[in-house]
Amino acid sequence: MKTDLLGRPDLELVINRFYEHVLADAQLAPFFNRHFRVHFDKHFPRMYDYWENVMLHTGTYNGNPMRTHQLLHAKHPLAASDFKRWLELFFTTIDELFEGPQAEELKLRARNIAFLMESRVTNVLPNEAIYEAMLPNSTSQLPPETAG
Repeated sequence: MKTDLLGRPDLELVINRFYEHVLADAQLAPFFNRHFRVHFDKHFPRMYDYWENVMLHTGTYNGNPMRTHQLLHAKHPLAASDFKRWLELFFTTIDELFEGPQAEELKLRARNIAFLMESRVTNVLPNEAIYEAMLPNSTSQLPPETAG
């Protein structure tokens, strides 16, 4: 039986496993190993701090992820499908490892962050139906043209 997220060590496990999925993903891997030079020895600790702050309000993260992604988007445009895929992999990772109220809260916060990030980075209002369908415990269906 899976347990719920309890703290930073669990968040680190989520991030580590998530990036295993991302780096094996045909759609997202090129952003990390071809389009941009990501130094994972620096990136992972920042992601740990970021998600710890998102979930536990620790104040450990110091950065501007919106600006970082806007700069990346200017060099290699991110599409709505990239944000959707990121969220699918993040949800899959959480579901593989944990279950419970905090796991669901992490998915909700990730969904909200992805929606905001997509709108601010691309300067286009995202398709709300896609994000609505990705809410934890949603009974909404993805629109036919965006499913899959």
